Amino acid sequence: MTLPRELTLVETDNDFFLSNLPSEDILALRTQYVLDVGQVKSLPQSSAYEVIWKFDKSIGNNTITFANNADEKLVINYVAEGNAIEIDRTQSGWIDKGFGQIAVAPLKLIDESEIALSIIIDRSTAEIFCENGLSTLTSNIFPSMPYSKLMVKSNCTVKCFELKAQ
Repeated sequence: MTLPRELTLVETDNDFFLSNLPSEDILALRTQYVLDVGQVKSLPQSSAYEVIWKFDKSIGNNTITFANNADEKLVINYVAEGNAIEIDRTQSGWIDKGFGQIAVAPLKLIDESEIALSIIIDRSTAEIFCENGLSTLTSNIFPSMPYSKLMVKSNCTVKCFELKAQ
């Protein structure tokens, strides 16, 4: 699934940035999915979903992991020291030809007390939208089976939406 984009110019205290968010067409596909209670949460069985991950920046480093029964995982880290988001594909499934790497996106608004990420995953793509689209990461992923479990490291809130064609 290729996601349409909504691009907006945003002015901050000292600069202008291009904000990149999923389009309203994608958001219209959302169907609320209630995650299991507990340390490991079950993801929808559909091939496309969005996870909203929010946490207090003051807790420092944080991690959310998507995994499947083949011991493949996609790990997204907030790195406090560099104020950046990392997407770790080193164990995400098929990783040949340079796909098993870690990509990093520095966050722009260092004043924010809460970090909120919209993570959209389908069969072969993970897209991460931070800071209302000011920082984004897109990566190809090739798990042998869909990710079915979600694990979080620290206190946070997680919401999940299946993305279903109507």
